[in-house]
Amino acid sequence: MKLLPGILLILLASAVMASHDALSKYLTASLPILLIVWFRYFSQFSLLSLFALPVQGKTLYQTRHLALQIYRGLALLGLSIFAMIGFKYLPLPETVSIIFTTPILVAVLSAVLFRERFSWQYWALLLLGFCGVLLIIRPSKEIISWMVVFPFLGAVSFAVYQLLTRRLNGVDSVITSNYLTSLVGTIVLLPALYLFWQPLSWLMLILLMCVGALGTVGHLAMTQAFKFAPAAVLSPFSYSQVMFACLLSLWLFHYQPAFLDYAGIGLIILSGLLLALYNYYKMHELNAEQS
Repeated sequence: MKLLPGILLILLASAVMASHDALSKYLTASLPILLIVWFRYFSQFSLLSLFALPVQGKTLYQTRHLALQIYRGLALLGLSIFAMIGFKYLPLPETVSIIFTTPILVAVLSAVLFRERFSWQYWALLLLGFCGVLLIIRPSKEIISWMVVFPFLGAVSFAVYQLLTRRLNGVDSVITSNYLTSLVGTIVLLPALYLFWQPLSWLMLILLMCVGALGTVGHLAMTQAFKFAPAAVLSPFSYSQVMFACLLSLWLFHYQPAFLDYAGIGLIILSGLLLALYNYYKMHELNAEQS
């Protein structure tokens, strides 16, 4: 298995998604959030229709589990909306970091819904990441602390999205799943487009389409990365998105996180890295036992 192409693709996906988040934050200063989110999904739907539909034909939108695809699309739409609210009212690095607590929530939901069992070491690593969140949302902070509810809800939506993606693994192709996800978001937000529409300059229109293009490229690059290496190997590199978010926030918004913010971000990243390493060795132990 060639690991280098997978690592490079996951780093590319992380940089692209951080750029998507930074551009989204910039646009929230002058445009309604739901309008931005609609353009994000409409752009993805248009791009996939333009490039994938001529190649795949009607198989592009044919699914063997329509209900799960709709729920998956709604979960990702929830992530987009809640994350966008976070981008508008909170610093970019903190918002991205809180959303990256998704592995904690995936484990909790798996334990509650699917009765999956995890070792005490696994729960200890999850607790480490949660301590990082507490450092970021500390009550003494100057930002409006209750606003962190929105990126946390985004993390919950992302966890549900990942669980549904796991259920759909092998059912439909990745392109089909991405296409249907963009279609769900485009259709569901049509009423919001009518309610929040406002005249757009050519520059704003181009930037809105860029948000969708960046989201599409980021998701496709991430999907391709997992064809070269397992998730347990690549997950640590996905945390580079937090680093890219810090750099973009400093460059574009001149925001410098406080020491405790860096400490919280560091704990979340450390928790994610150790969890990935733990999963990697567990996977190898399982393969050794089966062989």
